[in-house]
Amino acid sequence: RYILEKKCRHLAMDSVANFHLRNGACAHRLNWLDDTSPKGMEEFFGIVTESRRSLAD
Repeated sequence: RYILEKKCRHLAMDSVANFHLRNGACAHRLNWLDDTSPKGMEEFFGIVTESRRSLAD
């Protein structure tokens, strides 16, 4: 819920999430411990959001 609803000036707090969401993607799944690099663990607790986009005709 935090990932989808937390906003800063009506945009997603994370710039990568904002890019994908503004281009028609939606959050599909959270992958826990998908990024166990030092940066991934410190900034995102190892969580990676998988997004999906539906292709319009």
